[in-house]
Amino acid sequence: MDTRIQRFVREPLVHFAVVGVLLFLLFDAIGAPDDSGRSIVVDERALARMLHSRNPRLDETGALDQLRTLDGPSRTRLVEEYVREEVLYREALAMGLNTDGYAEKRRLVAQLEYLHQGFAYDALNVTEAQLTDYYAANPGRYVAPAQMTFTHVFFADDTHDGDATSAATQELQRLRERAVPFHGAGDRGEHFIYHRNYANRSREDISAHFGDAFAAELFSNEVTDIWLGPMGSAHGQHLVMIAARTPARQQPLEDVRGRVFDALTRAQADTNMRTLYMEARARYQVTVIERDPEE
Repeated sequence: MDTRIQRFVREPLVHFAVVGVLLFLLFDAIGAPDDSGRSIVVDERALARMLHSRNPRLDETGALDQLRTLDGPSRTRLVEEYVREEVLYREALAMGLNTDGYAEKRRLVAQLEYLHQGFAYDALNVTEAQLTDYYAANPGRYVAPAQMTFTHVFFADDTHDGDATSAATQELQRLRERAVPFHGAGDRGEHFIYHRNYANRSREDISAHFGDAFAAELFSNEVTDIWLGPMGSAHGQHLVMIAARTPARQQPLEDVRGRVFDALTRAQADTNMRTLYMEARARYQVTVIERDPEE
C-alpha cells in the first residue's frame, strides 16, 4: 500500500470521521421514529410534570401554580427546554437506548448532548483568517485592564470607636511633613488583613480586598508619589501612596492567540451543536397548547 495512503488511514481524525459517518448511518437506519413519535405536545400538564420532576418538593398543584406565575419570556424558555429535552430523549430512544424516570431521562439527554459535542468539535477547522476576524469583531474581550501599584497605611474603624478618620487624618499630616517615602510606611498604622503593598493590581483585584468604593476612589486618582486620603474601605481608613499606574490597553492578537482560539472554537462548536439539534427538532411536529385565560 502506498505510504501516503497508510499515513492517511492511520490519522486519528480519519478514524473519528469514519465512526461519525457510521453512527449517523446507523441512526438513519434505526432511528427514524414512526409518525406517532414525531409529535410533541406541550401543554400545562407536561410543563408542570417537568417542574415537579426537577423539584420533587412541589406537588402537582404547586407545580401548576408556579408555572402560572411565570412571565412570558420565562414561560417561553421553559417551553423550549421541554421541547429540547423531549427531542433529545426521543432521539436517544431511537438509537436503541432506553430508560425510565426523569433522572435517567436527563442522564440519557446528557449522553446524547455529549455525543453531539464530540461531533461539533471534530467538525471544526479554524483558519488564521477566522482567528483574525474573530479578534477584530470582539476587541473588548482582549483589553488588559488598568493596573495600579500602591502602598497604604491602615487604621481599623473598630479600634477607633467605629471611625478611624481622625486618627488617619493626623497620620496623613505626619507622613507629608516627614516626606515618608513609599518603602518607609511599613511600620506605620495598624495591621491589615491582606497586604501592605500592591503591585500591578487591577480594579477587580483591589475591590476583592478593599471593596468597590475604595477601588473606585483609588483609580480616580492620577497623582503619584504623594500620600492621599483618608480613603474608606470595608475595613477602615487608609492613607495611600500611588507609585505607578498603567492605563487599560488593547492586547495584540499574538499575546492572546490561545484565548482567541479557545473562544472561537467554543463559538463554532456551539453553532454546530445548535445545527445538530435543529436538524433533530425538524423531524418533529411541536404543538404548544396555551392555557385558556378563562381557567
